[in-house]
Amino acid sequence: MENDFKTVTNAKGLEIPKYSKDFKKLVEKDRQLAEYLCMNYENLDSEDLGAFLETVEQGISWILDLIESKDLLYKPKSGSNHAKRNKKITCSNFRRGEQATRLRI
Repeated sequence: MENDFKTVTNAKGLEIPKYSKDFKKLVEKDRQLAEYLCMNYENLDSEDLGAFLETVEQGISWILDLIESKDLLYKPKSGSNHAKRNKKITCSNFRRGEQATRLRI
């Protein structure tokens, strides 16, 4: 993992940012790359698009590995307060004029 953050290695050998703020910065970089791809995929050649998609896939796989190793906990909330905290994220599909929508928890 190439970064400017201090990391620790968990029992399964995964590198993890030592501080949660650094983890959030890494996830934000992946989110920004995914947003860039949504907006500019038509202008990228296939090699660049493939490389960017591979980077996003690696970020998602890393997060899943952290969840499986229990270094990143998933604790769903229940009740009416939970619905108020969801933020809607959209990614425009300019070719068809559609919008892909997902709830961010």
